[in-house]
Amino acid sequence: MKKSLTIKNVLVFYDEPQVVLLEGAKKIHSIAVAIEKEGMEYPFFCCEIYKRDWLKYLNQKADLYFLFSNALNRKYYFFDWNDQNDRKVNLIKATEEEIKNPEFWPERGFFAVNHTETLAGENDQSRAIQTFEIDGSWAAVDFSAFYAKMADLYGLAFIDQLMEDNEKSAATELSLKSSIVSKLWRGGGSYVGFYSDLMNTIKGMVPLNVKKIQYASPGTIEFSGNQDVFNEMMRYLNEFSRNLKESSERYKRIETVLKREKLKKAPPEASFSSTAMESYVKKNSDELIKLIGVGREENFFNACGKNYVVYAKLCLSIHRRLKGIYDFYSEGRVANAEMIELSQ
Repeated sequence: MKKSLTIKNVLVFYDEPQVVLLEGAKKIHSIAVAIEKEGMEYPFFCCEIYKRDWLKYLNQKADLYFLFSNALNRKYYFFDWNDQNDRKVNLIKATEEEIKNPEFWPERGFFAVNHTETLAGENDQSRAIQTFEIDGSWAAVDFSAFYAKMADLYGLAFIDQLMEDNEKSAATELSLKSSIVSKLWRGGGSYVGFYSDLMNTIKGMVPLNVKKIQYASPGTIEFSGNQDVFNEMMRYLNEFSRNLKESSERYKRIETVLKREKLKKAPPEASFSSTAMESYVKKNSDELIKLIGVGREENFFNACGKNYVVYAKLCLSIHRRLKGIYDFYSEGRVANAEMIELSQ
């Protein structure tokens, strides 16, 4: 069965389409450029691309050549524009010799800003605005605290979104592991450093920024960022609220064991006193991260180098950050269109 893609958007049009965005199974994007090739009426050279690379491209952090040079699975194809049927095109796999032919590749230095056509929905998706209504007394320290918690959660949710891409999951997990294993996990500095690393990982894509602050009561805070990530954050918060009692119980169980075993400020090489205790904490950590809507417990456990102590501390830190944002809602100080259902 031939591999096919659906034409999603013409990006550059000079007399005829020159650069085209396509979509395949699991909504994986592909990018294609018009070329000259014998045996085809209007040929295109094409490759599947990673979501994070596409976001870099949209935000002028990478050029078209970069997308092709970092193609998903290093596979390249051809298709004939004139053979499309209902916006679907059939692909022909490129040979190694054809892939190495520089005449098929786009020139360096072509960025998304050079598009001649509007990218339907994608720019809105990648640069969305999330507005929060605020009430009550807000000091500068409150704004700072709210932004810090939102930034931590945004970074986590963005990494979660990247893990959705099966082809990118392994690389994302490896990047996550690099950040986690480099920390001592003995106090606040390690946690701050870890979440800062998350934001640094995504800063070349669609970072979280404060768009506007209106200080009146009631006032507003506007954040700009990725809509999918904002949606994921709200899902976390709703799951957190729905399972607050159960997740808090797991949190207490884990924290009690860490205190009793003197592991809260212990270095990463420290371990539990027995395999039974280790299994108990791992089970509760898994349940905790699932109850608060994050899940991917094995991804995070692997990223922690399968270190039970570090994994437990990471799960507790995620719970604390969600609790910090949830408290702003429960106190009536923050509201937005996607209002979470508060726990009774």
